[in-house]
Amino acid sequence: MRRSDSRRAHHQRGSVVVEFAFVFPILFMLIYGTIVYSYVFVINESIHYAAKTAAESAIRVDPAAEDYETLVASTVRSTASRILDWMPASQRARFADSAGEAIGTVSFEDVDGMRAVRVELDFDVSESTPAIFPIITLPLVGEVPPLPARMRASAIALI
Repeated sequence: MRRSDSRRAHHQRGSVVVEFAFVFPILFMLIYGTIVYSYVFVINESIHYAAKTAAESAIRVDPAAEDYETLVASTVRSTASRILDWMPASQRARFADSAGEAIGTVSFEDVDGMRAVRVELDFDVSESTPAIFPIITLPLVGEVPPLPARMRASAIALI
């Protein structure tokens, strides 16, 4: 190795640090965004699955039961709550009451002359404290990552 080559390598060490300082924020945002959006996707899919399965669970209730609609609503809410048990308590609280039941709207309606139950779950993403993920505010860019304010799922099953 010639002397001029070693001197050139020594002078380029500083440029590597400067280049890394420019590239690191971009790499960090890509990785952070991938993690955040992956988790938001999992939550969204879980809410939709919980609504669908909870609506389907309404058929387990005997239609001849004395307090049929109350039993259906209780069964639907407990099914949705059981499916969403994997979530941390702070996130379940975004759509769960103090007893841990999933707060969802359970309504009865007629679909083509047949009775049906509709289950709607609503998950508050951005307004609750603590936040699901910290939001980073960048100059000229704004909030990163931008998240939806709410995620909703709805399912209907004939009973």
